[in-house]
Amino acid sequence: MLVKQLRLSPENPKGIKKIQVGCSAQNILPDWWNVDIRPFPGIDKVIDVTKPWPFNGLEYVYGEHFLELLSLEGGIAFLNNAWKSL
Repeated sequence: MLVKQLRLSPENPKGIKKIQVGCSAQNILPDWWNVDIRPFPGIDKVIDVTKPWPFNGLEYVYGEHFLELLSLEGGIAFLNNAWKSL
């Protein structure tokens, strides 16, 4: 499946280029794009970070306390997606 690459402008008019992955509802960062696999209140986008990401042009990719929850293959996929999005 081909995924269109966005520069965060159509879905993010503020032009934020920082993304926090796996943030949950308790750790929403202001001025960051907050994503999680579950639709918590305050999440900017629900996304599976082990699948191809629909955007690029990020300056920061941040996540804490979630990488250890992924399988080895999922962790490698996440790191590859993060690298490609920068």
